Amino acid sequence: MHAIDPTARARLQPLLQRVLIYDPNLHAASLLEGALRGFGAREVRIEVHTDMARSAAEMIDPTLVFTEAAADADPFVLVNAIRRSTMGCRQTPIFVLTTLATGSALGLAQDAGAHEFLRKPFTHRDVLRRLDHLARHPRAWVEKPGYVGPERRLFNSGAARRRLSDRQALIEQGVSASRLYLAR
Repeated sequence: MHAIDPTARARLQPLLQRVLIYDPNLHAASLLEGALRGFGAREVRIEVHTDMARSAAEMIDPTLVFTEAAADADPFVLVNAIRRSTMGCRQTPIFVLTTLATGSALGLAQDAGAHEFLRKPFTHRDVLRRLDHLARHPRAWVEKPGYVGPERRLFNSGAARRRLSDRQALIEQGVSASRLYLAR
């Protein structure tokens, strides 16, 4: 178990109020629960069935969700169900857990609206590091016809800020609207 300094614990508290873990493997979910409780999680709910996890998300309004990328037809069914709903937790950070850590799987998780992607097996330190980064660097929320979720561009790349400043500079230079569209 990793010791957490009081500053980091305080930073993580808003995320760890009500945690929902969906994982068909109860043993894996219990290990994650233990780590989260060690970090200061207060209420942790584990569900092993997708439908029950969806109902739990609506009922407990989690402040953080961990979901296994299940091996069914839609591995991100819970992510999609939360993001495209009217639930109070639709903007809640979602971590996708999977043993299949490929570039295409990461892309699919991002497209579904996940905040983070964590490859199994992971250590308590991996989880803590990702949670701390999430608490320190919140991402803008995006709602478009084909996508609902956090900003998909790398959250530490500064690309969104650069794009905005580039657009503002072009506006100041009097660039036409059609060129501004291309500059996005």
